[in-house]
Amino acid sequence: MLFNHQSWSADDRRALIAKNSVAIENARLICIIMMSYVHLHFQGFPATGTELAIRSVVADVLGRSSVPLLSVVSGLLIVPFFARRTWLAGVRDRARSLILPMIAVNALAVILFGPPPGPVLEALLGIDGAPALIYMAFLRDLFVLCMLAPALIWLVRRAPLAMAVLGLAYYLADVA
Repeated sequence: MLFNHQSWSADDRRALIAKNSVAIENARLICIIMMSYVHLHFQGFPATGTELAIRSVVADVLGRSSVPLLSVVSGLLIVPFFARRTWLAGVRDRARSLILPMIAVNALAVILFGPPPGPVLEALLGIDGAPALIYMAFLRDLFVLCMLAPALIWLVRRAPLAMAVLGLAYYLADVA
């Protein structure tokens, strides 16, 4: 019965969501803090012995493993996200929570550090390359994946083997 979610009562589903929501929020917070540590380059400061070992574990284990964990969590959360709204409303909500912060942070970088070489619009959005702050490009990429999510979910449900082969081929091609 655990995996047959259609037989669950509404109360069972709400209890499971409430229980897992706290765990997911805590995991997301820890992951964001660890990723921030990696991107802020604190590990570049001089250190020896135990301090160096702790920094290495935080940066190389916790920080770098946060990206795949957040990717999995985002993937799990996007299905119910689009189940509760239309595609257009979902895209609008994701633009508000992903694209607007990316533009704001990149605009702040342009103001603080001066205009980049090339168009300012490119520095804000990174449509054809990197935005002003390269770390913000993941928000753009996450937005694109969110827009594609309903189609990808539909395809995985109808042709799981074909999608698995396509995913494996993409991975092996090393397209990035």
